[in-house]
Amino acid sequence: MSLTATIARFAVETPLDDIPAEARRWGTIGLLDTLGVALAGARTEVGEVITRYVARQGGTPEAGVLGCDLRLSAALAALANGTLAHALDYDDINRSMYGHPSAPLLPVVLALGERERASGAECLAAYLVGFEVECKLRAALGPDYSDDLGWHPTAPLATVGAAAAAVRLLRLDAPRAQMAVSLAASQAAGLRANFGTMTKPFHAGNAARAAIVAADLVALGFTAATDALEARYGFCQAYSGGKPDPQAVVGRLGQPWDILQPGLVVKAYPCCGSTHRALDGVLALIRQHDIRPDDVVEVDCQVSFDPPRSLIHDDPHSGLEGKFSMQYCLAAALVDRAIRLDTFDDAMVRRPAVRALLPRVRMRRIPGDEGQPTWVRPEEHVVIHLRDGRQLRTTIVYPKGEATVPLSQEELRDKFRDCAARVLSAADVERAIELVEGLETLPDVRALTSAVCRAPVAAPAGR
Repeated sequence: MSLTATIARFAVETPLDDIPAEARRWGTIGLLDTLGVALAGARTEVGEVITRYVARQGGTPEAGVLGCDLRLSAALAALANGTLAHALDYDDINRSMYGHPSAPLLPVVLALGERERASGAECLAAYLVGFEVECKLRAALGPDYSDDLGWHPTAPLATVGAAAAAVRLLRLDAPRAQMAVSLAASQAAGLRANFGTMTKPFHAGNAARAAIVAADLVALGFTAATDALEARYGFCQAYSGGKPDPQAVVGRLGQPWDILQPGLVVKAYPCCGSTHRALDGVLALIRQHDIRPDDVVEVDCQVSFDPPRSLIHDDPHSGLEGKFSMQYCLAAALVDRAIRLDTFDDAMVRRPAVRALLPRVRMRRIPGDEGQPTWVRPEEHVVIHLRDGRQLRTTIVYPKGEATVPLSQEELRDKFRDCAARVLSAADVERAIELVEGLETLPDVRALTSAVCRAPVAAPAGR
């Protein structure tokens, strides 16, 4: 069977009962975490801009925008909510995909779930099949995808995965699902060059929007190819740099489920995941040795990828650029002894104490691995050189939040509370946690959307 047909049939024909219970549990974790960071994203500048934009477009009130009482077409609501979900770069990642699987999926699940009056179980199944498709699809693109070609994996892969979720919720048959996936594939795009700007979170929102547009158009009779993923001039060829391997996915969907292996990585810090190992190491050394910024001569960060990759800003001047700067993240950790949401406010990036440390942070590939494919080894190394001559060393294999070192249930809830409380009342925060954790038994997902899509609490002063 072809790749496009395989994905279409998997999306529309996989019963929820065939998905392992542990995968379903991780699905609710991914949805809760992404919902929280999306609600916090409503308070960002990019969140405010995208919300103003979709409000100006108008349209049939089918689905809500998170953190406000605005109701729009499902596609526009998904565009806004996907952008909110990725606005802080605090949303989950996956090591197969090398990207952010949930930020483009949650908006599709919420918007179409609300419009179609789907049950929580139907929404959970759609999320899980979409997650599986976008993560497994990475293998079809060969070894050169993204790192050398400049694509942002979240955008193209998630457009196809989100389409799989959309056709599931619209209950399309397999032939029409193939066309919807193909139509979504023609809309897939996203460039690493836009990291550190508002366009990176737009990638997630646009993927969600494109998926709904594709599924809705095909449901109305619009046509597309039925083999656009594996075709000679199709998605895999275009995004692989000429070295596609579409058969790498056939027979592997759900074998095992990617949300279980390699798993879902829930971010402990609101910045690019490529900084997290080093941040864990630096923060641990700070706690162990009471390091002060003036003590530091140099931080030597040996990473598992060829710089700069995602971390393209060695001299950031805004919060968004700071999220993609190893130099800033480690400097801020040394000054503040923590990484928080407000670490990435513009004024925080411009502090003299932080800027003085930027030239002292050195990022390089682990010696001997230069030029090799990314992630040839899992560990990274940090060496802090102090003025008293000491060299403090640590090796980090799994950062906090990795599937092998997961956040506890209470840590997950606390992260959600910290994010969602910026928009929702305390009662609605707790109600949302209850509804997402019990999603599989929820008769109508509108009970959840009504709790999280409503007029926000007052914004903090100065924001």
